This record gives sequence, structure tokens and C-alpha cells, in this order.
Amino acid sequence: RRTVETRSQRTRAILEEKRKARLMKLGLEGRKVMVAGATRGIGLAIANVVSPGATFWEGGSWDRVRASDPELWKSLVRQFPFRRLVTAREVAQVVAFISSPAAMGINATHVVVDGGQTKSVQ
Repeated sequence: RRTVETRSQRTRAILEEKRKARLMKLGLEGRKVMVAGATRGIGLAIANVVSPGATFWEGGSWDRVRASDPELWKSLVRQFPFRRLVTAREVAQVVAFISSPAAMGINATHVVVDGGQTKSVQ
């Protein structure tokens, strides 16, 4: 069985802070144990996490911002390398891939789908 978990960027940031604090105590080996323990704890052999960033879809909150405050929208999309937010379809495509047999070699991985909003390698 394969599991893919999705989390918002804010939730991911909070959990990342907590994880870093635990890892400072446990070290790298502790990280491996935590991942193995977490997947065993939910009865799975492997798990991957997909974290979408600001995601655009018709009728969604960012669509409303685009329509109601064009200046705010322009300042937001300027922060992204491709000058746009990722779409729900793009996030779904990553989830579909990471859940597919084509990704069987990808285990305990965190994939950020945010169109370059995150400026570092995860």
C-alpha cells in the first residue's frame, strides 16, 4: 500500500518547527526511526507527503482575490518564478504520480508543490 498525505504550507511550517526541535535531540538516526515509526504506526510500509503552496482554482479564495483586488494579486504572483500560482490540477498530478507504480522507488519523501514559492530545497 502507498499513502500520500497533503498538508497546507502553514501546517507544514508548524510541523517542521516541531520536527526540527525533536531532531536536534535525536540526530539523523532519530529521523529515520521517526519516519519508520510513523509509517508503522499507521500500518503502512511507505508514506510520502505532498505539501501544496498557494493553489489557484476557479471559484477559490485566490480567484476571489484576483477579481476583487488586482493590485494585491499582482504583488502576490510577482513572488513566483512563473508569475502564477500552481493549479489544483498540478497538485493532483503530483499526488497521482507519487501514488502510482511509477514512483515505487520514492519512499518517505516530502514533495512541495508551490510553483517556486519555497526558495529552498526540501
